[in-house]
Amino acid sequence: MKYEEITSQATAEWADMTSGRVPLIRIGTAMCGHAAGAFRVVKALRKC
Repeated sequence: MKYEEITSQATAEWADMTSGRVPLIRIGTAMCGHAAGAFRVVKALRKC
């Protein structure tokens, strides 16, 4: 796959994820996210 094809596909997929009627919620779960309670947030959102 050429770079241009990868870029085009990634751009299309990003547009699909960010332009829908369902909100996209990104939660950082690196070590700093763990300390800040990221998994509690994930757990709470999964209950919705």
